[in-house]
Amino acid sequence: MLSRIEWERSEFSTLRTQMEELFDSFFGDLTSRYFIPAVGTFADGQVFENDREFVLVIALPDIDKDDIEVTVQGNNLTVKTQLAEDYEKDSEGTAHQKRRKRTSIRNVRLPNDLQTDRIEASFAEGMLKITLPKQERTLQRVKVKT
Repeated sequence: MLSRIEWERSEFSTLRTQMEELFDSFFGDLTSRYFIPAVGTFADGQVFENDREFVLVIALPDIDKDDIEVTVQGNNLTVKTQLAEDYEKDSEGTAHQKRRKRTSIRNVRLPNDLQTDRIEASFAEGMLKITLPKQERTLQRVKVKT
């Protein structure tokens, strides 16, 4: 069972901060004068940990699965999202219909003790879940010489 943990300043505290900044920057402008405010003004991300893995859960309302790209290269995790919206603007009796497409790309540096080749991502009901498996820690016995 996963349990929520409080973070001390570590590599994962910066991970959470970076993910919050990512979604603040992506969704922050949606409440401008051209858009009706969404359910939330930005997506919220949470990090959970158990003995085997870290799990990153991010709310991505109004985004389709096909508009999300998660890639890993070395210790860098990249989350790329695209949001295309149609909107109408009335001004002095004239209706204008426009389409706007926004792309957000954010790179997050991962700690060294993860199995980056086993990272998995799933998306359901507006929630992106990224599972970051930890490396198995083995106890190495050191022979003591005399």
